[in-house]
Amino acid sequence: MRLRWWILLALIAGLLLGTFIKDIPGFIVIAVGTTTIEVKLWIAIALFILLLVVSAFVFYLLRGIFGTTGRAVRRVVGRDQKQGRRKTLDGMIALAEGHWKTCEDLMVSAAKSSDTQLINYLAAAQAAQEQGKEKRRDEYLRLAHRAQPDAQIAVGLTQAHLQLKQGQLEQALATLTHLKSVAPHHPHVLKLLQRLHQRLQDWESVLQLLPKLRKYRVLSDAELLELETRATIGKLQQADLQGVDRIREIYGAAGKQPRQQAAVIHEYAELLIRHGAWADAEAVLRESLNRQWHEELVLLYGQVRFEPQQQLETAERWLKRQPNNAALLLTLGRLSLASQLWGKAKAYLEKSLSLRPAPETYLELAAALEQLEQNQEALNVYKKGLTETQRLAAPGLSSHPGLPSPD
Repeated sequence: MRLRWWILLALIAGLLLGTFIKDIPGFIVIAVGTTTIEVKLWIAIALFILLLVVSAFVFYLLRGIFGTTGRAVRRVVGRDQKQGRRKTLDGMIALAEGHWKTCEDLMVSAAKSSDTQLINYLAAAQAAQEQGKEKRRDEYLRLAHRAQPDAQIAVGLTQAHLQLKQGQLEQALATLTHLKSVAPHHPHVLKLLQRLHQRLQDWESVLQLLPKLRKYRVLSDAELLELETRATIGKLQQADLQGVDRIREIYGAAGKQPRQQAAVIHEYAELLIRHGAWADAEAVLRESLNRQWHEELVLLYGQVRFEPQQQLETAERWLKRQPNNAALLLTLGRLSLASQLWGKAKAYLEKSLSLRPAPETYLELAAALEQLEQNQEALNVYKKGLTETQRLAAPGLSSHPGLPSPD
């Protein structure tokens, strides 16, 4: 419409100005080589104006053609992107609802025209794994990386998560090791590595990760202590077949806090007992119990056979602080039996049973009664112990608190 007005104005201007232009005197001479062309000045001006009008007409015509084409292209692209976003949304809903095949198909289809290809391919990879299609999963992960190379960490973490979920521990380790080389301080990479090393029971690697886990606040202080405690116990257990020297070495190299944990001390002392290092076991248990009371440690102290009478004197000093502790009384009974003090053993064990009946206490009391030649009473105590054992073995019942079953 605008072009028509411009043409009309040009015609009117030509009619109005034509009369004046034709009376302009003068000529224009154009020479091309040896040829010369002589044109009146008003004709040259008219031709110039005509050229301008034609150029404007061609310009607006081409702009209209290309503008229409561009708008058409934008409409097509916009429609495809809108469909892609709709398919992506439907795919995410299918993923949440567990419709894996539907999710995969929608996400792959949407990725062709979507501006969120990374999300599409990552979701498709998860859906493929849920169907047991690991090759398709890996292909989608490769396409996700190609779609957005700067999202290497996101793609790698997704791959590691999926590999861990699938139980592909060695592949996950390779993926996370590569990610750690790319982003050595990334908290989630460190956390996944820590979890993977735990599943592999690679306790040495867990302990090596601890400084970074602490520095970058990946875990809380309580979680770090629990992890270090678990790793130290794991290393001690793995050293069982390597001999008592290796056990001592691992315990000595452990951090101060883990060495103060009852679970670590219990594991260490139990391994020492198993290897016949009675003196070391007695010393570590005694020192720990002098610092802080733990019933599981006092029970283990009663199983040490180092110097029974000296141990009995030590345990009797604890009795002043813990006069009505069933676990300590059981330990005193055992140490009295080891010292062949049958009457004292009987008294301690009977008091322990009065506070808390336990099968192992009945067993020790029966042994003391036999030594005192009170066989009928010993038989009755054995029966009571058997009844208590059966009661505890019934569904829903567990051992008495403070008297954990031996490992």
